[in-house]
Amino acid sequence: MPLLPVPFTVADALQLEVFQTACLLAGAAGLERPIQWVHIVEIPDVARWVKGGELLLTDARTLAADFERQPGLVEALHGLGLAGLVFSRMGEVISLPEALLAAADRLGLPVIEVPFECHYVEVTEVILRRLVDREGALIRQAMTTHLRLTHVVLQGGDLLDLAKALAELVACAVRVESPEFQTLAYTAGPAAAHPHQLPYSLGRYPAAGLPASLRPNPKPTRVPAPPDDPEARAWIVAPVVVAGEVLAYLTLREAERPLNDLDLQTVESAATVAALILVRRQAIEETEARFQGDLLAQLVDGTFQENALMQRNLARYGLSGEREHQVLVLESAEGAPLQDRALQAGLQRAVAGLGLHKLAGFLGRRWVCILEYRRAPGEGRRAAEQLVGVAPHLRLGLGEAGRGWAWIHTSYQQALDALTIVGRLPGLGRRAAAFGELGFLHWLLSLSEAE
Repeated sequence: MPLLPVPFTVADALQLEVFQTACLLAGAAGLERPIQWVHIVEIPDVARWVKGGELLLTDARTLAADFERQPGLVEALHGLGLAGLVFSRMGEVISLPEALLAAADRLGLPVIEVPFECHYVEVTEVILRRLVDREGALIRQAMTTHLRLTHVVLQGGDLLDLAKALAELVACAVRVESPEFQTLAYTAGPAAAHPHQLPYSLGRYPAAGLPASLRPNPKPTRVPAPPDDPEARAWIVAPVVVAGEVLAYLTLREAERPLNDLDLQTVESAATVAALILVRRQAIEETEARFQGDLLAQLVDGTFQENALMQRNLARYGLSGEREHQVLVLESAEGAPLQDRALQAGLQRAVAGLGLHKLAGFLGRRWVCILEYRRAPGEGRRAAEQLVGVAPHLRLGLGEAGRGWAWIHTSYQQALDALTIVGRLPGLGRRAAAFGELGFLHWLLSLSEAE
């Protein structure tokens, strides 16, 4: 788990040699205020030059004069997030106003007195060196975590490997979801012992439009827990973005310790690595789809040449010419292409659930699937029902089953005929038809208009 280097505080500064002769006059309750910078101001209106987080070095004359003109000076400096006030003694000013010190005590703003001989240049040098060392440690830790996450990709890891690595680094449960809120990977990590402690799916927020409110950039965003979350812990959501498109969401659920800045930077790095994994997977899938498409086209067009190489290629998908094959063809009733990613994923899940060897892909605007099985009456009909049920605008034609590679061309033509009849006769009230059920309808389809 990345731990931020311990902040350099006012209390730490007082341990430095340059502050050996310093005296804390007020604001002891604020000694743990972190110092982000050190700044010297010895002109009037010191609050004007403060941005927040500074240890401000000034002199007693300036403070006394400013407080006289602005009684709310301490409150203003506290509101700006000042780390502490350091002033040097001046001959004309014996002490600061009691009201100033009382306000500093009340607000916990450290006020430190140093002798006039204290060299502010030495103070700034030693403190800035400490701050630079801390920033260097932050950069080194950020690089270490980024390299660890990048190593997941270099080792061929997947989204689950990435989720596990991220969960260990930030001690949170991690879920990776698709834009359609399908879980791609999840892990409870070291901080969550039970599945119910995992972050809920972002799909719980459809009414609130939470995903739409997340801009397409990998910056982690804190989102409130659902109202019915009994533990009411915040979520951290980081979109995984490639070329302006959200490919996934990383969702984390904070444990007892809220995520710090380094944790959030680690989550952002994880979103970048997730994008690399998804782009790699897309490239593999597209290459595989083109390869399958070439095989598919040769089989259904009847141009398939049976040789040892083609047999090996088909064997990759478990296909054998000695079993029965049946072809089904899907298209959109609106005539639109079926290249929608969510629709493709639904078709792949439906056909995978059949438990059959298959070869599937796109041929033009249609999705074609060759099923292979031993003689099993009803398998093709079951496949057709599952596939056409993926979306309401789909229609399907199913060819007859037969043995041998040459039969695939015949079954494909039959499936096209069945698909054509489904499209021409919407009055049938069906979105799928099998060639074997067409009867005289297929005979009518083959007639010319005059006949």
